[in-house]
Amino acid sequence: MDKINILHIYQNSKIGGVQQQLLSLLKAYDREVFNPIFCCLGPKEAMSKEIETLGIEVIALNRLRYHKFSLGIVRDLYKLMKQKKIYIVRTHRYRANLYGRLAAWLSGVPVIIISLHDNYIHDNYIKDVRLERKIANKILSTVTDKIIAVSESIRKDIMKYDGIDSSKILVIPNGIDIERFDPKGNFANIREEFLIKKSDIVIGFI
Repeated sequence: MDKINILHIYQNSKIGGVQQQLLSLLKAYDREVFNPIFCCLGPKEAMSKEIETLGIEVIALNRLRYHKFSLGIVRDLYKLMKQKKIYIVRTHRYRANLYGRLAAWLSGVPVIIISLHDNYIHDNYIKDVRLERKIANKILSTVTDKIIAVSESIRKDIMKYDGIDSSKILVIPNGIDIERFDPKGNFANIREEFLIKKSDIVIGFI
């Protein structure tokens, strides 16, 4: 059986919170079933190299302009989805959600899933409820199979500001790779490793 080609799209490939979550997700795929591909709208940066070490193809469009809509991005994504025979498109945050959904709808991708990682209001500042965004989100929700919110409060924002029915929204909190925090070494050697004396008081915080 052919593998299912799934395309993840994000605006950049810098090191950041969303990118770290995306990296964890890419690591978790069953590679016998899925063939994940990552596309960033901007250039290849630090996260791209980490993704490539997983044996996952990274494609950089080098086109992102933050304050101007680009038909070229939609065209490039359309061609990519057709060329790679993408079955599932997963996009993350507004710009990737906008361009990715348009291209996926035009190219006939069977499954379109978007992720929202931020609340619409930050410190009493309404960030993501501009009229053009509300209109785009509302219209494109009709071609979206599922909207993933990483928290209950974000789900409420999507319903309140974009007017999208709760049945289309799924809350999946960010996961943590607990193996990263599982100490493998000897606790007694930690002080030696960091040149800390046995008589020194050590305070840690996260």
